[in-house]
Amino acid sequence: MSEKTDNLSALNLMNQMTGFGLNKDEVHVYFKLIEKGISNPLELSRELKISRTRIYALLEKLIKKGFVKEQVRDYGSKYLPEDPSKFAIVIKEKELQLERLKNLTPRLYEYTRNLSMMSESTSKIYHYRGKEGLKQVTWNSLATKDILRIYEIDLMHAFLDYEFSEKMRLEFGLRKYMKVHQLTNKLKFADYTKIKSHVAQWTVKHIRKNELAIIFEIMIYNDVVCMYEFQRKDVFIVEIHNQRLADMQKQIFDIVWKQAMPMRKLSEFGAAEVIP
Repeated sequence: MSEKTDNLSALNLMNQMTGFGLNKDEVHVYFKLIEKGISNPLELSRELKISRTRIYALLEKLIKKGFVKEQVRDYGSKYLPEDPSKFAIVIKEKELQLERLKNLTPRLYEYTRNLSMMSESTSKIYHYRGKEGLKQVTWNSLATKDILRIYEIDLMHAFLDYEFSEKMRLEFGLRKYMKVHQLTNKLKFADYTKIKSHVAQWTVKHIRKNELAIIFEIMIYNDVVCMYEFQRKDVFIVEIHNQRLADMQKQIFDIVWKQAMPMRKLSEFGAAEVIP
């Protein structure tokens, strides 16, 4: 590998270090200490061409963040880098923070919805567009308290990327109290997911097109009725929050559900077909 390529690789690595909560100057100081092993502010200032005042400030920040330690001597302080295992600790801390945020999100969503309902009319209509809007209303449905009722044209990854769809199925599967009842005009499904827990909570039934042609996707849960229209290039989505409307739509869905034909699961990965 050429020296130029090595330099570009090192620069690319240093640019990505900002993900650990370091700015570019802090990264340069840290790598210079890695290179030298131990150094004082004057040496760092000369080699990095950064003022000594700025170097002191950067070192203080790096010490607080746990990437650098100070060694006090009679003739002044020197600084040395922490072991690179520090990065593994930072990653673990970020994972724990992310897990706490994930656990907080449903409670935060419910709390903000309750505040909204206290301050506004109990009937609200929200409009969304495109894939980002579809991702949002799909995420919103994680607030389902019992049964998520769906009139479905096709599976989620027919409209959204597969990786996001699998993440959503995993989130559904983690909510053991949720059940997913899906009505479809399809006669069968091939395996479509690796998330067995989601398949376990999913029940699907077939309704003939001449009895009910499903041309809109509709989700019904809690006090929400959400409809998507896929016929145009731009996905158009309406989310209605109204308890009376949701209750009526649940009753209609359940009437159709009773008349629909059960589909038998053929595998833990989602394959299913109409029971003859």
